[in-house]
Amino acid sequence: MNSSLKTLKLVAALLATIVSVVTLGTSNVHAQNCGFSFRGADSADSIFFSAVAGGYVGRQFTITNTSGSSLSLLIHIENEGVFRATDSDVTIAASDTLSFDIYFVPPATAAGQIIGTLSITNKTTKCNTNFVLDGIVERTPPGDITIEPHELVFDDATQGVDTCGHFTINNTSGDVAVITNIALVNSFKDLHISPAFSSPVTLKPGEYYQFTVCYTGDSTMNIDSAQVLINSTYNASAHEAIVLVSGSVKHIVTTPPSPVCLETEQEKNYLDPVLIGTTATHTFHLLNNTGHDITVTSVIIADSNATIFSVTSTFPIVVPSHSSDKVLTYTFSPTSDFGKTYYDYSSAVLELEGDSIGCREVWTELVGIVVNPNGNDTTTRPIFPSDARSLAIAGNGKPQSQRFTFENNLNVSCTIKSVRLADGTYFKIDDYNPSPLPATIGAGGNFSVSITYTATDKLVHTDSLIIEADHQLTSNIFTIRGKQMQTASVETALPSGVTISVLPNPATTNVSVTLSDVRSATITVYDLLGRLVTSANAGQHWTWDASNVIAGSYIIRVNGESASGESFVSSKRIIVTK
Repeated sequence: MNSSLKTLKLVAALLATIVSVVTLGTSNVHAQNCGFSFRGADSADSIFFSAVAGGYVGRQFTITNTSGSSLSLLIHIENEGVFRATDSDVTIAASDTLSFDIYFVPPATAAGQIIGTLSITNKTTKCNTNFVLDGIVERTPPGDITIEPHELVFDDATQGVDTCGHFTINNTSGDVAVITNIALVNSFKDLHISPAFSSPVTLKPGEYYQFTVCYTGDSTMNIDSAQVLINSTYNASAHEAIVLVSGSVKHIVTTPPSPVCLETEQEKNYLDPVLIGTTATHTFHLLNNTGHDITVTSVIIADSNATIFSVTSTFPIVVPSHSSDKVLTYTFSPTSDFGKTYYDYSSAVLELEGDSIGCREVWTELVGIVVNPNGNDTTTRPIFPSDARSLAIAGNGKPQSQRFTFENNLNVSCTIKSVRLADGTYFKIDDYNPSPLPATIGAGGNFSVSITYTATDKLVHTDSLIIEADHQLTSNIFTIRGKQMQTASVETALPSGVTISVLPNPATTNVSVTLSDVRSATITVYDLLGRLVTSANAGQHWTWDASNVIAGSYIIRVNGESASGESFVSSKRIIVTK
């Protein structure tokens, strides 16, 4: 009990001051060393919520399996009566991503601040990461509209059949209310508003409006959940309200299996991270297990990522029956870190021709991974690769070291005789393990090399890591690329002489941001759900008009360059009251 009180007092004291936030909203990636990445926190150890007493607010988070194999995780929340997670004990396939929600549900009698803890644990290694759940209970303003019920649950749905329910908006504000928008937030495709909200609705005092949400479940048996965001204006101001909806399938409709057709199997080189501004080639094997030849006539990239992914194979490709040696190649050319997720994927459709085949197209995924300049390389590469493999180091303007791990993929022991770089101008080998060489690596055993990238320009530099081992006819050569990247999205210490003032705090209307010893800056304001409120380029002074936003907490992020040319990023939390 004493420990809990001390923790609460400490967090309350921290929130009474302007706090710096490491990353914002959906830009966070944590726990790479535990075999997974977590995205959605507001800082390295905190997640913020704000809701009225007796109301609800939810946020969506993602966990990506970076371990290379199936991963079992335990999602645990302390203070579950107020903070609730939609998943607790989950298994994620290799490279897959799980989305789940956490809801802040303060009791009707609650006030002030409520603290909880989120813990995500790798059940195999016991490695875990923890976050403080920080909930602020807002006072309910007099004369609000009301929405009934607070939550719709469709827990007895039949696969493929619409199950629907209704929400009722009552105008109890005492003023004419205009419902400007009703939309699903963080929604699965199985949930939809029917019919879709298309034009504003005006409600006189005492009138009500009813809308319908439907759930069309698939066959996964998972619980699909979402928030319904309701925007309105009354009493001369804009308002937001959130209600919850969820559904799960209990009755599965059995469908006949899909006809046997062409299959695809991706080479493992897609796991090698790629530098932003460079291009890597990835390969699919085309597997024809039928008794008929199949011809791939074309490939269509089915979404907007056609500029990131490009198919480079020449068509048509004839895939003989019972064969697996035909390949399809595509390139991955990242231009960003994809919102700090450091990966991207795209759907591709293979158009097919052939006698007696049961399908005319096959869907597959094109996948690319981007180098994280602030993370470790988690890919284990074979010492004896069957296809070209690569290494990459993204620097931050200073010498950057990275350790790469290799596995003896033979079923017998091998001996590493030597390790060297072909050039060594911009890269140098720091150490290797085990050492000294020669060293014997058992079947399935690992060998690692630490390499430092020393260039100071922002050009891409290339070298080759050469591993000499027995059981090979030629040396194993791994292409290595390095580039100094801009890391402005990472929270940095303020350069000497730079100060940032955000006043007043709390604020009701104008918020003044004053900068000193700054050459230029971009200022961005987010709410605690990570949504952009406004942004502007600023010099020494900038004013934000907060009179048009709802009461709550906001993050003001300053991304700038000091008078001496040093880049920095700093974030301040501010409370807006009404």
